[in-house]
Amino acid sequence: MPLPKYNLPRYETQLYSMKNKKIEFRTFTAGEQKTLLLAKESDSLEDQIKALKDIVKQCTFDQVDVNQLAFFDLEKLFMKIRSKSVSNETTISFKVKNSKDKITKTIDLDDVDLMIADDHSNIVNLTDSIGIVFNYPSLETMYKSEKNSVDLVSVCVESIYDGETVTTRADMSDTELQEFLDSLDVTALKKIKHFFDTMPRLRHELKIKYIIDGEEKEETIFIEGLNDFFD
Repeated sequence: MPLPKYNLPRYETQLYSMKNKKIEFRTFTAGEQKTLLLAKESDSLEDQIKALKDIVKQCTFDQVDVNQLAFFDLEKLFMKIRSKSVSNETTISFKVKNSKDKITKTIDLDDVDLMIADDHSNIVNLTDSIGIVFNYPSLETMYKSEKNSVDLVSVCVESIYDGETVTTRADMSDTELQEFLDSLDVTALKKIKHFFDTMPRLRHELKIKYIIDGEEKEETIFIEGLNDFFD
């Protein structure tokens, strides 16, 4: 007699970089969780990223391209999957000002979502007619930019427009793009920097109260990215 088939629970969430498209996902299996735990114990960042992407790919029924998906949406998807698969609560420890002791706090992952600046846009107008349309960086691109100083600007350019003339990234050489970027002034570069500074982030504001030398203190901290939530 064949064994019964266990139907995993399914849920939905929305992804900002896919124009708030609803994505269905399931909880991960015991076998998939084992793969995650083994990757977490590894010193290889590549192994950890691969395990995370594999889990998201499998649990979302191939609805998203995990290699191209914006880093913040990939982190959000994994957090949602982990919340429904293991627990919606995670415990973190951190230090506060003027204290050597660590404070432990439990966070409800269901309360965590992307923080998006009101003035954020992936279309950056450099002049009245010239501008750049940006793609959001993938998780690998973000990690590599921190470790190897990869030029995020050139990697993320989707197209450059001048009035109604649009040149896509595929139609420009690396040299042409670099020459264009090198020709920009400080004002234009500040506008580009604003795009990266205001990109959506998996970020959570936490207000904590604690006692130091008999006096109650209050502090606001921000937890950002998977490393902070699951350190």
